[in-house]
Amino acid sequence: MLARILGTLRGIPVSVILVSFSALFADVTVSVDWSKVKRTVDPLSYGVNGSYAYMANRTGNAAYRAGIKYAIGKPEGGTSLLRLHRQGLIGAWSSGGAWNSGTIIGGLKPLIDDKFDLMIGFDRAIGGVSSFVIVPVEHARGYTHNASLPPGAVQGLARETGPTTVALTTNRDNRLVNGRRYVVFLSWPRESIPVAVLDLPAAAGDYSATLAATLDGAGVLARSARQGSSE
Repeated sequence: MLARILGTLRGIPVSVILVSFSALFADVTVSVDWSKVKRTVDPLSYGVNGSYAYMANRTGNAAYRAGIKYAIGKPEGGTSLLRLHRQGLIGAWSSGGAWNSGTIIGGLKPLIDDKFDLMIGFDRAIGGVSSFVIVPVEHARGYTHNASLPPGAVQGLARETGPTTVALTTNRDNRLVNGRRYVVFLSWPRESIPVAVLDLPAAAGDYSATLAATLDGAGVLARSARQGSSE
């Protein structure tokens, strides 16, 4: 049943149409054949929100991780999608506008070791350099932002130690080869720039150096080729 109501609102003609629900909806008969599988849903379509799963005092607890897997429906282990997008995450992982690598690694490593797949959402950007990639000189010109690592490349978190200085640290399990030449890339959220040439000495052992860096990426690549091989 339709009804039309005419009137005025502050001198403006108004027309309102009322429609009965019976005119919009009708009974429908539906049948389902549960023996036929039309599509298999990817396991990553399921998951839970980890409100505090970025904090080491939570993720380091095996019972906490087991509880998350139980909630996801995979208590036996295997891939489990965990979503991290709590507002406090940025504040916990950064201070003074820079990422705190120790806090981030401490919170995420137990999850990674326990084979969680992580989806991390950020409510705002953190300025400044965030990571580095050290690329063998022969692959440097072909490396692009967020691309797969070339053979022999190493990446990690970078931290600003001053207005014009950045600290990079690798562990002893890296793939860097003594006596080889590399190009150091610094990465920001939207770009990676070659900033310095690194010539590792032939002698084995821990190595520390201060490199003269520049944001002239084209110049760095040209210099890395012009200087010749250090092998």
